Formats: sequence, C-alpha cells, structure tokens
Amino acid sequence: MLILFFTSYYFLIGTVLASFAALCGQRIGSQQCPWAPPRSYCDACHIRLRWWQLIPILGYLIQGGHCHYCRQPIPVFFPLSELLAGTAAALLCGPGLGDSAAFFIVITTLVGLASNDFFYQFIYPVGLLGLFPLFFCTHHQNWTWENMIASALLLLFLACCCLTSYLGIGDGEFLLVVTFTIGWYPTLYVIMLGSFFTLLLTLRMPIKEKIPFIPGLAAALAMVLILLKNEII
Repeated sequence: MLILFFTSYYFLIGTVLASFAALCGQRIGSQQCPWAPPRSYCDACHIRLRWWQLIPILGYLIQGGHCHYCRQPIPVFFPLSELLAGTAAALLCGPGLGDSAAFFIVITTLVGLASNDFFYQFIYPVGLLGLFPLFFCTHHQNWTWENMIASALLLLFLACCCLTSYLGIGDGEFLLVVTFTIGWYPTLYVIMLGSFFTLLLTLRMPIKEKIPFIPGLAAALAMVLILLKNEII
C-alpha cells in the first residue's frame, strides 16, 4: 500500500513539473518570460485559463483536446509529455532522496528541452546543464580505457554528423552530454529509440516541415534510464 502511495505521489509530481517545464520551454522559445504572466493563457484567443484547465492530462481530456473558449486544438505535446514524465518519475524515483531529486531535475529538463525543440526547432545549450545529475545517479559509467575510447569514437561520429548537417547542433550537444553522463553503450540505445520515436512523429507531420529530434531523444533517454535502473541493459 505504501509503495502504491509513493508511486502515485511521484507520478503526480512528475506531471506537474512536466506541465511547468513545457510551458517554460514554449515561452522561452518565443522570447517571453517563463513566469510572466503568472497564469497560463490560450495562445490563440489569449484568454487566461482557469484552474481546472491547468490540471495535467485531465485538463486536456476535459476540454476534448480543444480550447474551452475558442475551440482551437491544444497541441497533444502537452498531455503526452505530462503522461510520459509522470510515468518516468513513478518508475525512476524511490526512497533515496538524492537520486529522486536528481531524476526530477533530469525529467523536468528533458520536457523543457523537448518543448523548446518541438515548437521552435532549437534549444539553449545552457538547458543541458540539467542533465548532468545523471552522472551521479545512474551509477553506470565505468571510466575504463575501453569505455573512454568507445565514447571518444562515438563523439567523433556525432561531430561528423553535425558538420555534415545530418544531425543538428542542438541534437549533437544533447547526445554529447548523454554520452558523458551515462556512457557510450546506453547512448546507442538512446539514438536507436530516439530515431524510432521521431519516425513515428513524422507520420503526423507534413514531409516538408522540419522534424524536431530532441523530443524523440528525450523520450528515449527516459526509457533507457528505466531500463538501466532495472538492469535490463
């Protein structure tokens, strides 16, 4: 019973943090102050949202995926990121206060970066600092010579992809930090799963439109962290 309580608690906190991070990522990308105005508003009609519209996931479902006032569709990114962040928090966070705080920082950072890239196709490199707690809470990085050489080769490959425009600069910076914090082998899983998730995203977007890669990589990193914690990879 106690485990169910803490799991539900972590899920709730994860959804709330994701809702805030997604808003911050969207506002920062449009050159707005993240905390001003203090209340969220509809981007289409600019009417301030009421409390029940701001409930993570449920607010989207209650409104049927459309603004209550102007009936403009609400981007599915918001409820989906809240659901994924809440699930990741419930599966990653535990009794260890330090590790739980680190995972909350990482999850919030992932949603913020994904929001920035999803809506505006760029990220601020300073936001990647929120991923560095992974270095202390994954306990997976083993700095042997073999791992250092493999990490260097992977980073060289990523650099070549960025220079040849096969990979965006922000995507390369993201994967560089991931390689440094969790190691080269788990990063390969992040790239593979992130590419798969991004491919699914392309099915819902026009071919000529620029496809953001960070949302797929962020979801993949969260999944890989869960697999690492359960020692599946």
